[in-house]
Amino acid sequence: MGKKLLVTLLSFFVLTFTVLSLVTLVFFITPSRRARNSISLPSRVEDPEGSSQTDSGDSEDSAYDNIYIADVHQSLTLRTRPDSNAQPVMDEGLASMTKMQVMEFVDNTNFAYVKVINGPYSGYTGYVNRDYITRLGEPTIRVEYGE
Repeated sequence: MGKKLLVTLLSFFVLTFTVLSLVTLVFFITPSRRARNSISLPSRVEDPEGSSQTDSGDSEDSAYDNIYIADVHQSLTLRTRPDSNAQPVMDEGLASMTKMQVMEFVDNTNFAYVKVINGPYSGYTGYVNRDYITRLGEPTIRVEYGE
């Protein structure tokens, strides 16, 4: 009888401790009404640097459908023609993560005709190797953040 009483009391304390722990956990995890009211989140998340594109109304994502970034370690050459031997548009290449609007992908080549939409060369147009651009919002291949 002594063992049965001991097991019953021990079970009661374990159960009580578990319930009190859960109540305490819920109490500290759940934000207060004042804390919830102090948090304001935007109704729509936008590209922080903005975009020259406007929403055409087709869908929320349509404004960014043809926005790409320079997915390179160092720089991406903007060329005058869709040819790797063509003259560069400027002396320096486009920096990593430069945003551009793809006007068209040139048939039978690996080039895209783009308009630069941010950075020091904003407004410039030319051809870039499409292997080194990534659609905005998709995972990058070459860019390393934090460097």
